[in-house]
Amino acid sequence: VQLKLTTQDGRQLAYATTCAAAVADVVADLVALHNTALRVQLLARAAQLLAERGPVAGDAQQQQQQQQQPATATEEDLDNPTAWPRPGPPPDESYQEVLRRTAADAVACCGFAPGSAPPKQLRMSDLQRALDDLRGACTIAYPGGLPPRDPARLIVDRTLAHTRELPAQPGETALWWAGKERSQAPGTRLSQHVGTNEKTTIVVQLQRRGVPPPPRDPSATLSQQQQTAMLSFYHRRQEELSRLREEEHERGDADAYLNSEWADPNTLKRQFLGIGDVSWRPK
Repeated sequence: VQLKLTTQDGRQLAYATTCAAAVADVVADLVALHNTALRVQLLARAAQLLAERGPVAGDAQQQQQQQQQPATATEEDLDNPTAWPRPGPPPDESYQEVLRRTAADAVACCGFAPGSAPPKQLRMSDLQRALDDLRGACTIAYPGGLPPRDPARLIVDRTLAHTRELPAQPGETALWWAGKERSQAPGTRLSQHVGTNEKTTIVVQLQRRGVPPPPRDPSATLSQQQQTAMLSFYHRRQEELSRLREEEHERGDADAYLNSEWADPNTLKRQFLGIGDVSWRPK
């Protein structure tokens, strides 16, 4: 069974399992995959900032800010010069290239690179390899170690987490599919929700328990332009049917509609054959 996990930012992570798998085990694997992918994304951004502007200041004057440092952050938060001052300088150009290339490869591994398609199956071993590569690149660029406040070091030490990470404790995260929360009771198998066809592909979402349901997948809902076009089409269709009824009533002919094009029983057949506009008259 292929499960496509839709994240809060609209990206998808592919996960493969079997119909006989327990739902609780599937949720645990999805949470671990989701959180690790976010860590890779956050560490990749921290590595890019190391290549661009160098490490975060780590002198004694920054100790007070270190105590007020947040436990979670996003990629955008790392760019904040107030919370993460980077006086520079960046490493040598050769090390900058190592950091940039490793960060790009790590983002591409998750399928988060702009314009890249998500992998058919994302494995935890691939994500762990990307984390190891990023940690190695930071060590190559700064063999003496990074300052204690640098985000890259905090992420590697698991002191700094991504803001959108989900709780890993059992029962704290709910699995949503087809607009319903799926039961994780002991003994509940995935086949009880999706059937026994191993080739099934479903799109799922994860959400913390005790909060409102996650928003629907944008691809499964109509946009404002599509809704307007549908309403306009049905309005024109209703006006056309009303006009036809009025014309039949004025003529007093109850069978007049049989001569209309929409009442022709062979219309669908001609559409399939592609001869709807054939004219036998010479032009």
